[in-house]
Amino acid sequence: MTRQDRLSVVVFLLLSIQWLIPAETISQDSPFSKHRISLLGGTSDFIKVSYDYSWLGGVYTFRKSFKQEGKVFYFLQPGMLVSRYLPSPDSEIKNSGFEVGLNLGLGYHYRSWNIELGSGPYYMGADIDRQIRGFLFNNQLFLRYEQDRWGFSVGFRHISNGEIQLPNGGINSFMIGADYLWH
Repeated sequence: MTRQDRLSVVVFLLLSIQWLIPAETISQDSPFSKHRISLLGGTSDFIKVSYDYSWLGGVYTFRKSFKQEGKVFYFLQPGMLVSRYLPSPDSEIKNSGFEVGLNLGLGYHYRSWNIELGSGPYYMGADIDRQIRGFLFNNQLFLRYEQDRWGFSVGFRHISNGEIQLPNGGINSFMIGADYLWH
């Protein structure tokens, strides 16, 4: 693990310090605030491309409606993912890497369904020929179903550094996940 990799993990842990704060402190025990822990997985295998990138990770989400009984909400979402990938199209052995970061987003709630759109800075600690190692943007769109304390998620994810550095081929993946929720 390089010095920059260690620094990114420390930054992620500092951004995630809210996990240690009681939920009542953050949400002020509000009925329109929710917390969620998700186990997510994604793969690019369903998309006809020349790369293979799969990942698995944990994500914490703090969600708060703009007003009581509101359908529109914002969310903060720190996450840490472990990835398996082919470093180049002609590789035969998969490598391992990781990603850490923080997404911000907006969502809309209707009955038991949510649609969520988020984006934020991430650090990718993987060497892949499509995408340079380092800071990038994680953009995602989710459809979530929630019932009491449990839910499931499906979504689409795109990571890219916005051509700040090359290579910047971007990586697209479909996602699926299981969620645990509490107030």
